[in-house]
Amino acid sequence: MRFELEKLKGQRFTATAKFERFGIKSSWGCGHEKTLLLTNVVKAETLLTDPIWFTCGKTFEKLDLVEGDVIQFDARVAPYGKGLRGERMTDYRLSHPSKVTKLSAFN
Repeated sequence: MRFELEKLKGQRFTATAKFERFGIKSSWGCGHEKTLLLTNVVKAETLLTDPIWFTCGKTFEKLDLVEGDVIQFDARVAPYGKGLRGERMTDYRLSHPSKVTKLSAFN
């Protein structure tokens, strides 16, 4: 469980993170979707979570990310159900990323 995110439930804030790589996930009936893996997600020098995956939308695509890039974005903390039906538990994720910018490029 992501305890640091739980403390911020429902809040919107600015965070920074390191881009690691792209991936692919299956989408129900829609083929596959491109995803991106972020690590060291930090808000005001507090590590919130490590790692976290986002679906790669147009905003992230425009950044032309390579491994090691540091990005900044606004996001909201939202609960979601995790686990098998009947054994589900609540965990927390970052949702609705916006104002995404690249702070530094990997050299």
